Amino acid sequence: MNKQSAASCHRFCVLLMFWAGFSFVQGQNLILNPSFEEYLKCPEDLGTFAYDVKHWNSATAGSTDYFNSCSESMGIPKNFNGEQQPYNGQAYAGLYLIAPSDYREYLQVPFKYELEEDHVYELSFWLSLAESSDYAVRDFEILLNEREVLIDKKTNLLKGEIAKYKGNRIHSLQTRKPSFNLNRDQWFQIKFKFKAKGFEKFLIFGNLKTNRSTLKREAISWGTKRGSYYYIDDFSLVQLDPPPKDYKTEVLYTFEDVYFAFDSAFLNEKSRESVKRLKVFLDEHPNYKITIIGNTDSQGSDAYNQQLAFNRAKGIALYLENLGLGNNRLEVKSQGSQYPRATNESTEGRRLNRRVEFVLTQID
Repeated sequence: MNKQSAASCHRFCVLLMFWAGFSFVQGQNLILNPSFEEYLKCPEDLGTFAYDVKHWNSATAGSTDYFNSCSESMGIPKNFNGEQQPYNGQAYAGLYLIAPSDYREYLQVPFKYELEEDHVYELSFWLSLAESSDYAVRDFEILLNEREVLIDKKTNLLKGEIAKYKGNRIHSLQTRKPSFNLNRDQWFQIKFKFKAKGFEKFLIFGNLKTNRSTLKREAISWGTKRGSYYYIDDFSLVQLDPPPKDYKTEVLYTFEDVYFAFDSAFLNEKSRESVKRLKVFLDEHPNYKITIIGNTDSQGSDAYNQQLAFNRAKGIALYLENLGLGNNRLEVKSQGSQYPRATNESTEGRRLNRRVEFVLTQID
């Protein structure tokens, strides 16, 4: 579409552009490939999780396992440690939380984006104790890391060595369940609710303790003395309602993290997060209305930029309406390229000028 035809699309094009972006819903899962359905290679042998599963790895030299219905040797529901259907989809992982000589296996995955400081998140996943296990474990621990960790060892990781790895920062989460789950037939869920510190980009799951210090209970097994082996599936990390910012009336604000590509009015994922945070504030201040003001860089004709800036502001208004804000509390304006925030002579300056601003006013 060229600029002249784009300028004529008006409300219909705005609706198309922005409803395309409304696939985002509150509580989107920030874990990549959360149920291990996406794979680089169908598993053919034990210990190939780090090589077969898209986005995930094992963090250490421990040989975490991958089970998928695509495989005959590593298929489901029957496998070398027992029998279990996936909790979700056609795949799951398997790993030792206790094994002889403190042998350990781990899972590691990056988040879709870095967690935001002081915002509240909920992490959950599903576990099932394998039939071959001699022990059930009661406490489960997660490490949220600033950096990806790849340590060449097969015994239990230590928090100290993880923290020292390339200047890594860690955020430890641990649940203390009141009892041991010895049921080998059903999946059970583990949940953590926590406030982010603002650097978390990666997750590691596994047992960081030695066999001796791990809280465990003996379970009837096949008598193989293999330790404690769990199947794991369906990770979820969602942001709960974020804390609102304290905005004042009659002050011009720029939407945080809302910038547009050249010649575009599309709201990306990070931009929608910023709008959602403002919606939380507006919900708590029902006597405020908002005027949304679109802006562009200087490239293009004045008429075209005026329309593009309007489309950008209107898209945010439509998204706020979609989140539940009444349209009687919304007003949309366009400034085109009249009021640049930075120079239009550089790429970075033009990026800053492609913005949307807003002003809050008291409802009479």
